[in-house]
Amino acid sequence: MNKKKQREMNLFIWRFHQRESFLAFESILGEEKLNLSKHFSAAPNSRRLTTSANIRHRRNLFLKNNKHINLKAKNKLV
Repeated sequence: MNKKKQREMNLFIWRFHQRESFLAFESILGEEKLNLSKHFSAAPNSRRLTTSANIRHRRNLFLKNNKHINLKAKNKLV
């Protein structure tokens, strides 16, 4: 497999992984009847806040401050 093809495949896998973990997270919040955008929407003019690392960071802060969320479900998140 050539390098370009490999890179595309890795990117696809990475995106899929990001999407899956975010969907799992979204479903937990959904169970809690919370509005995802209220907690995780980015500022309109800031691209910095939309990075997956930032979402992950805010997700972890949210879960840390909301211990009532099911810990089993929390541990499934990557």
